[in-house]
Amino acid sequence: MISFLVHDTLMAEMLSDKDGYFKLSGNDTEWSKIDPKLNIYHNCEDENVECWRKVEIKIPVDFVTEGPEPAKTFDIGTLNLNAKLPGETRDCLN
Repeated sequence: MISFLVHDTLMAEMLSDKDGYFKLSGNDTEWSKIDPKLNIYHNCEDENVECWRKVEIKIPVDFVTEGPEPAKTFDIGTLNLNAKLPGETRDCLN
């Protein structure tokens, strides 16, 4: 599951396709500065472990735009979720 969060406000969520591809955008009405992030929850190479692996990716501020349609796309590239990524944690709540 892939989630896009701002100040713990869920802006969008989806599942990737069978090849791991996804395209996600979200919007919200905020009166203050936001610090958006993309959370990726997965169990790659960990199917027998109870808690999900969680990868958090900060969205650079220059990809935050006003209005419901994004002005440009932030491409996270290709991630090898089989490997332990820097800052990866476990999440038993989501």
